[in-house]
Amino acid sequence: MSGVDSAAVPLVGVIMGSRSDWETMSEAAAILTQFGVA
Repeated sequence: MSGVDSAAVPLVGVIMGSRSDWETMSEAAAILTQFGVA
C-alpha cells in the first residue's frame, strides 16, 4: 500500500456501549497491555 508508513505505531482503542461493559472489556484491555499495545 503506497503512502502507508509501516514503521508507524498503530492506534488501538477499546470501544464499549456503556459503562456496564467495562467488567468484560477490562480483560481485553489487560491483554492488550500484556502485548504492549496499550
